[in-house]
Amino acid sequence: MNVVTVRFEEIHQVRRIRANRALPQRTVFGFSDGIGYTPQVTAPGFPRLEPGMTVHAVLREPGNWNTLVGWRDPGTNELMAPNPSWHLKGIVFFAVWGVIAVATTLPFQTTHSWAPFVAGALAGLACVSEATKWRLKERERRAIEELLPASHDA
Repeated sequence: MNVVTVRFEEIHQVRRIRANRALPQRTVFGFSDGIGYTPQVTAPGFPRLEPGMTVHAVLREPGNWNTLVGWRDPGTNELMAPNPSWHLKGIVFFAVWGVIAVATTLPFQTTHSWAPFVAGALAGLACVSEATKWRLKERERRAIEELLPASHDA
């Protein structure tokens, strides 16, 4: 992970996108920093964005704002980071879906059928996938907190 400090001289085309079934809430924006223009940056949540603000950002790849993980705003000490709880909701959803799928198909089986087991296996795989994403977002959040400790000046 790479830490950069940037001053948003200008903020362009801010789109705040509410959460849906597939993705958590996020903000897409562009900015000018005195060196150039960076379009289509996606930030988790609805962070404060104002011209002239400075942030300490964490990028997965140096110079690539498409790999933004999060930032700390030294002016307010606000931490903008991924929300791991989004994936916990996914784990619960797929676990419940799997139990319902198995419970509703199992009693009606007259012969040996794989349908309940396939439904349970698919729900299990989805739970594992969400758990993997949850662990990644949790690690990223901790990394941001370690790389960008809160300032005691604010």
